[in-house]
Amino acid sequence: MQSPPIPADEGARVAALRRYDILDTPAEVVFDRVVRIAAAVLGVPISLVSLVDDQRQWFKSRVGLDAAETPRAISFCGHAILGDDVMVVPDATLDPRFADNPLVTGPPDIRFYAGAPLTTSDGFKIGTLCVIDQTPGRVLSEVEQAVLTDLAAIVVDELELRLAARQLLEQRTELLHAQEVATQAGAAKAALLSRVSHELRTPLAAIKGFAELLSLEPLPDPAAGYVTHIVTAGDRLGRLVDDLLDLGATEIVLHAEPVVLDDAVRAVVRLLRARAAQSGIELRMDVGQIAVEADPARLGQVLANLVANAVVHHTGDGVVTIRARVEPTAVWVEVVDDGPGIDPDRLARLFEPMAVAGGGTSTGLPVARRLVEAMHGELGIESAAGVGTRAWFWLPHGSA
Repeated sequence: MQSPPIPADEGARVAALRRYDILDTPAEVVFDRVVRIAAAVLGVPISLVSLVDDQRQWFKSRVGLDAAETPRAISFCGHAILGDDVMVVPDATLDPRFADNPLVTGPPDIRFYAGAPLTTSDGFKIGTLCVIDQTPGRVLSEVEQAVLTDLAAIVVDELELRLAARQLLEQRTELLHAQEVATQAGAAKAALLSRVSHELRTPLAAIKGFAELLSLEPLPDPAAGYVTHIVTAGDRLGRLVDDLLDLGATEIVLHAEPVVLDDAVRAVVRLLRARAAQSGIELRMDVGQIAVEADPARLGQVLANLVANAVVHHTGDGVVTIRARVEPTAVWVEVVDDGPGIDPDRLARLFEPMAVAGGGTSTGLPVARRLVEAMHGELGIESAAGVGTRAWFWLPHGSA
């Protein structure tokens, strides 16, 4: 048996791994989905997110294997992190590096192994996404190797996203302290939110891009469903990033053009129908071919925020209705739900940044009001506990 050689950059490599604060943390859905997809797509019983520190390989997520870690000296992944490409071992019993390895001669009886390095944005290989089979002789096609590589990149993107968020949170704390000293609260908040949004866009775009590529592959169940969940979550995060950017912007730039409300509402309903259905909520439209002069992207953002808010805070089966009407000087749009309603004290705080009806945090409603006001309209919410909620806004004819 050959123990994995130690990389020349070992100290920096281990430090790069530890900066993510991921070692010895509990299992998480996002990583579990990745290993389940890898196992299902490649048709193997075992798949792992394996992180290699200085003494061991530790499994952040695993399917088909009970062990949570193994010594690095007997790890396959310790060898896989030495290269840039997927390491494939067709038959471990014929490979001098592994023939007498206890993971081969005993449980889990590894015969076939393939591992894609988890490579950080600054080039350190901190572990692998690997698949294992007890049957030798498996050959991975170029497409299968590409899928394994893409899934490994998604794992790293998730780690990078969390690191960026944590660092930005620390920077936020520092900025808030500076804000107290310099009494520049508005400028500090705007700078922070803008940076958070921009820093999140790169890893988020990678996650969505890889997931959309996977959605084009003929994946078996349940892998196709897992990919759909990733795409949906990416869209949701994308909307949150847009809201953060708008909340922190000192000026909102609009590009007005004629917009057919029916088309704009249908686009939002398509986006949120699956999410609403999961909660037993039916989305209904009563809009018609009403035209208004507005920024189409910003109008869609307002509609998506109001409808999503109605869906999220509905507590059971019910209906959310989007309707519109034309008056002599304005076009009115309403999003009405038959949910539990909002208590008066919470209703009064809905448009405070980071406040929501349920007592949590949100940016959607403050951003929606700001966008409508930028288009020279008005937005409000009316509600009564146990009756439901009506969110409304109007835009003047020719608004921009």
